[in-house]
Parts: sequence; C-alpha cells; structure tokens
Amino acid sequence: CRLFAGSLSGSGSGSPTNGFLYLAIGEGDASWDLSPPNKSRTATQLQSEIDRILINQETDIAYLDPDDETPSVIPTRMIELTTLVDYNRAVGSLREFGIVCGDATALANSGKLFNWISHAVRVKTALSQLQLKVRIKFKVYGE
Repeated sequence: CRLFAGSLSGSGSGSPTNGFLYLAIGEGDASWDLSPPNKSRTATQLQSEIDRILINQETDIAYLDPDDETPSVIPTRMIELTTLVDYNRAVGSLREFGIVCGDATALANSGKLFNWISHAVRVKTALSQLQLKVRIKFKVYGE
C-alpha cells in the first residue's frame, strides 16, 4: 500500500504509521484441509472473512534489522507485526488471514489487501487467544 510505503521512508518516529490497519481473519475453505491453495499475489479479499482485528500502530508493529532480525529503534526495510486475537474473537476453523490497509474499515472485505496467507486449519474457541506474528522484508531494488 502506498500509505505504508511512506511510513518506511525514514520518518524517524521508530514506528510505522498510516499503513497496515487491520488483520483480517477467515475460515477459508474446508477443501484446503486436503489440498492447500496456492499463494495468491492477486487476491483482493479473503475467501471467507469472519473477523478483523485493529492493528495498533504503536505496539503491534516493530522494525527489525534486516541482517540479523533483531529489534531496531530506527526505521528499516523489515517489520514484524504481532497481533493478539483475544477471547471471543475470530471463533471457528481458521485457515487464512491477511493484512489490510488503504481505506479499510472494520467491515469485512473493505480496504486493500496487502497480503494473503493460508495455513493449516486451527480451531479457535471463545476460551482461547491466538497470537499471530508476520515478518515482512521489503526488497530494495538495486541491492
């Protein structure tokens, strides 16, 4: 997302802003349990979104040193997004999630899907929490 690109330009704040807004979580398709889908670079929304978790720009996103993946106090081209899916949220058979930016709201399928990730089914109950971590390393052309 263009909004996110600006947050990596070295503003010096130590934390990206105006970029990734929500973590969308979905049940995907039960057929994926037998045959996982191919990674899609063209997906515009989740197959079956059931919840969205607001990403806290100050606490959920951290810059990492791209060489050793340790925390960095200065903006870098690598980030780690850590989000807690709390009790009573995203309850069901989870198979997919995505990071949403742009004009995203709390409504399902709104905004721009930055990425889409499918995974083995994980059943989440109302009595459990789930922590999701995603590391993203941006390529700098010419390196």
